[in-house]
Amino acid sequence: MNERGNDEESARRYLLGQLSEPEQIAIDDRLLLDDAYFQRLEMIEDELIDDYISGTLSESDRQAFSSHFLAAPERRKKLEFALNMHQYARDHQPTGEAPISGTRWKRRQAPRPGPRTSFASSPYFW
Repeated sequence: MNERGNDEESARRYLLGQLSEPEQIAIDDRLLLDDAYFQRLEMIEDELIDDYISGTLSESDRQAFSSHFLAAPERRKKLEFALNMHQYARDHQPTGEAPISGTRWKRRQAPRPGPRTSFASSPYFW
């Protein structure tokens, strides 16, 4: 497994409370110093929630998710939001389409705004 795969697995185990204390401390320290890693950890949180909703977590991971991951109130709110979105999507899918399965929802990034052309056409900048 490559370094990124190891990082992701460690982060996943960190979120589920399955690491030793020295490993947890190392990740805590890294989260304070590395913004990109912090953002990646948030994405892994979302993936864990998706896996929980779709029922693809192992029994031990499901127990760790319930007891450790959901101990944080903000994660419970994220789960509640995801469950509501999943239910809404299921209730409002167009007729004739197959039901939404446990596939992972990809996070979409908002497009970056391009250069503002309205300034160029303003008479104040002529």
